[in-house]
Amino acid sequence: MRIVLVDSSLFTPPYDLHLGEGLAALGHEVELVGRKLRKNESASSETVRFLPFFYRLSDPLRDSWAFGRSLKLAELPLDAIRFVRHIRRLRPDVVHFQWLSIPLIDRPIIARIKAMGIKVVMTVHDTNPLNEAARSVAQLFGWSDVLQQFDTLIVHTETSKHRLQEMGVTAPVSIIPHGLLQFGKPIQKSHDKNVILFFGSIKHYKGLDILLQAFDRMKIPAKLRVVGAPRDPAPYLEILAGMKKRDCVELDFRFFDNQEIPALMADASLVVFPYRLIDGSGALLTALAYGKPFIATNVGMFRELAGESSPSLVPVGDVDALASRLDEALTDLSRFQQTSDRIRASIPSWKEIAALTLQAYGTTVGSQPIATPDRLAESTSSKRQD
Repeated sequence: MRIVLVDSSLFTPPYDLHLGEGLAALGHEVELVGRKLRKNESASSETVRFLPFFYRLSDPLRDSWAFGRSLKLAELPLDAIRFVRHIRRLRPDVVHFQWLSIPLIDRPIIARIKAMGIKVVMTVHDTNPLNEAARSVAQLFGWSDVLQQFDTLIVHTETSKHRLQEMGVTAPVSIIPHGLLQFGKPIQKSHDKNVILFFGSIKHYKGLDILLQAFDRMKIPAKLRVVGAPRDPAPYLEILAGMKKRDCVELDFRFFDNQEIPALMADASLVVFPYRLIDGSGALLTALAYGKPFIATNVGMFRELAGESSPSLVPVGDVDALASRLDEALTDLSRFQQTSDRIRASIPSWKEIAALTLQAYGTTVGSQPIATPDRLAESTSSKRQD
């Protein structure tokens, strides 16, 4: 089978590449299409071919916000035409979108591909479109209507499937777990103790403001390390300025290379996800890949993987509860480590995830369904409780 994965803005290249490699390992030809790669980015491997079709002119100007955004909107229709021509020449069996760009432009792209007799699939990573990444009405308008065009939708959690149903989306939906994300081998743990890590892109819904307040109320001495790039650092700097424990906080506001992740994980005693909302979390799957205990809010993937009664979960937005749970975890990490270890053991391999993805494709391309691996079937149907 010939498969084209599409992530025009490369929102999730690690997921794209891991999935592509899993599909290739099962004997399929995989191509990933996205924007031009930036410094230190990787989106290809020995088994996955990468083609930069989108935003070749505008992406280098992304820091020039107004001009870069205008050029991006102007460039996308031309990129879409080139992409459709490429699909017409390549004639893949499946075109698998990971994200949408502009629904009004995506709609005719999908229609053209379907008119060629090619089936079109989408993984809905977030049922709240792009969370806070959407910067214009154009990125949101008609989003749920476009989802109806797909032959099959893929989500990572029951919560996501339920939300799509509430939105009135009637396209077939398959639930396929998100796999572990590893960026190099784990390295030896540092000798620092009680290091709390918050990492990844920093947006309001991820609750860094809540974490800063909770950290300031902790009783156990600890260090908080924050690594990631916010759109506006001012609100966090303002909170930090009023904290009693500001000298114990490291705000490392920057984009970081994924190759730094093994070192970040080695330094961390505990990883925290104080999110206000979430469907799936690549950051959680990264922490789990490195065997790290975590504390997260009782939402989305966190709740489904950990289980309602898990000590690793706290109520959304509850500063005191988060502070208390951080103290509890750093007093005795064993229960939190057990949760992390149990979840990690239940996560299927990328080859198993690829098999489930092919099973979803099979409902649209007329091939025989691929059997779900027994271990995966057991792990995803069992109740996850601590």
